[in-house]
Amino acid sequence: MAGAAPPLELHHSGALGAEMGHMNKHLLAISWAMPPILSPRSIQVARLVASLQKYDWDTSFVCADPPESDTLFYKMDESFAARYAKHYALQKVSYSSTSTCLEDRWVQRATNAAIKTMGERTFDAFITFAQPFSDHLVGINLKKRFPGLPWVAHFSDPWVDNPYLEPLCQDFVAEHLTIALADAVIFTTDRTLRLVMKKYPESWRSKCHVLPHGFEGECTPARIRPPKQDMLLVHTGNLYGRRIPFALLDALAQLRSEGICCRARFVGEAQKSFFQHIQDLRLENLVQCATTVSSNQLTAYYNDADILLACDAPASESVFLPSKLLDYMTLGLPILALTPENGSSADFLREVGGIIAPPDDASAIASVLRSCNEHAKTGTLHSLAPREAAALKYSITNAASSMNAILCNTTAQPASSLPHYCSKLHETMVTLEEELVHLRSSVASYREMVADLPSECLAALRENSFISRVFKKLLRIYAAYIKNES
Repeated sequence: MAGAAPPLELHHSGALGAEMGHMNKHLLAISWAMPPILSPRSIQVARLVASLQKYDWDTSFVCADPPESDTLFYKMDESFAARYAKHYALQKVSYSSTSTCLEDRWVQRATNAAIKTMGERTFDAFITFAQPFSDHLVGINLKKRFPGLPWVAHFSDPWVDNPYLEPLCQDFVAEHLTIALADAVIFTTDRTLRLVMKKYPESWRSKCHVLPHGFEGECTPARIRPPKQDMLLVHTGNLYGRRIPFALLDALAQLRSEGICCRARFVGEAQKSFFQHIQDLRLENLVQCATTVSSNQLTAYYNDADILLACDAPASESVFLPSKLLDYMTLGLPILALTPENGSSADFLREVGGIIAPPDDASAIASVLRSCNEHAKTGTLHSLAPREAAALKYSITNAASSMNAILCNTTAQPASSLPHYCSKLHETMVTLEEELVHLRSSVASYREMVADLPSECLAALRENSFISRVFKKLLRIYAAYIKNES
């Protein structure tokens, strides 16, 4: 995190909607991922902010101009960038590829660019979009410099509570500071809000909001297909880790043995184990994979599809709501989600209409597909498509309206005072101090237990040392602010 520079006086103009409704309000946005980077995050952020223009928000972005080594992990689409270019201003920040840590490469450069932009014009608020969570690190730096400017922190996924990641101690510290210092915190599902906020004081929930992703375009009425004997499933997006649908492949093989033809097309990257499982089951004639296709080819795939597919990881509870489920709303086709029954995706499909099967149960998936096949044979598969009226709630138009309300309510509050900011830091430090005591005790016990594993001990001590340094830095910041106030 950045050093303890004294806070700057920056007066935001407040929520202008009530008194000067037609005048633009100015929003600074921090998002590493923006067009032409083609990713679920860049798509959602671009369409949300573009729709905010309707509410007189003039948005300036600080975003990444990644080195070539980083673009290997993302598709770049200039036509995607051109589609939204008129809706916001972009300041692209380049950074070196020499460091393996994104925080080292991106955060300080983005902070400096944002501070420069803030010095050139007046903003009503700033917002940080994660992932990556390094965007919130930029937000922490900006809040230190401009404590009176409202900050909205937008979480797409949980940070330290993500069950598929191993958080470091600095992640706990950074999340705590983000939640403590942000004036408003946004989550995409109620389950994510509850998961993340259970660690924090109940009073902090008053500034938290649930804002689901939104789909762009019109809801398409359910497509009526003539009766047919086979079915085609189409999945778009990368498959990795525990999200790889091995059980689905087993189910397809099981149906084949029963004389039921169910084919699948996957568009996106996948791990080698997925392709190997296809070969092991001899499903090459039923399963087609393509890493990239043109937009016209993707449209053709959707036109051929009978059922759209989404894949989650097995879990006792899943807080994730993939944005592709929202995008599928515009296609008028049944949606099959391989997702835990106790989860956000299942909640969503129960609300709008869809098909749910456990992601790790081949027999259950096969049973669901048999039922779908009976509908296909009778030409009634369209009856399983999402209900248009229910899906409209999740349009990007509604999402933008909710975001506008959050921004206006946040900017309408009195500007955060320096004493208020210091009290937040104090609350954070008290909690960190308690965590530090616990960590030191844990490390001491750990050292005794694994005395013959010095590398393990050293790793734990390094994490302990990091917390110590952060805590001391916070103390110095707090002392400097108190001295400045007195």
